[in-house]
Amino acid sequence: PRWMIAALLLLNTVLTVTLQVRASAGSETIPGAARANRLAGIALLGACALFSVTTGLSPVLAGIVLVMATVLLTGGELFSSAGSWGMSYGLAPAEQQGEYLASFGLVTRLVGILGPVLAATVVDAGFVGWLAVSVVFLGVGLVEHGLHLVVGGVDRIDAGVELGLQHR
Repeated sequence: PRWMIAALLLLNTVLTVTLQVRASAGSETIPGAARANRLAGIALLGACALFSVTTGLSPVLAGIVLVMATVLLTGGELFSSAGSWGMSYGLAPAEQQGEYLASFGLVTRLVGILGPVLAATVVDAGFVGWLAVSVVFLGVGLVEHGLHLVVGGVDRIDAGVELGLQHR
């Protein structure tokens, strides 16, 4: 039913407002941000898997599955945001944070531009589209988590300077 769209948007909004601070806890460190990114990948994989199976379900069952998918999607969004910001600040050398964060912002805007096209393509492709994007989300989450291992578990926000990543 059409009203379900409004209900899911309301659920997403309420969850975001009530859980944003809790979901970002610990992401101010590199290991915490890596953990948040890993959780985001797992949550988004689950959300995509649930969205992919709603076609053909009864309205009641589809509604239940969509609520579960929205909860996972919201968690994935919250963890991804916290983890991405934590990594972008944590890996940027102190004297170059502006440059690094400008690049991060550019990528974020690019995702905002291409996101609707990707979403339409995924929905149009059905199960295979959802499967493909879920694998991408999980892969990105794991790669970002792996970045923590590459930097050797540094847990300071000024990790870029400690690791010698500053521009020469």
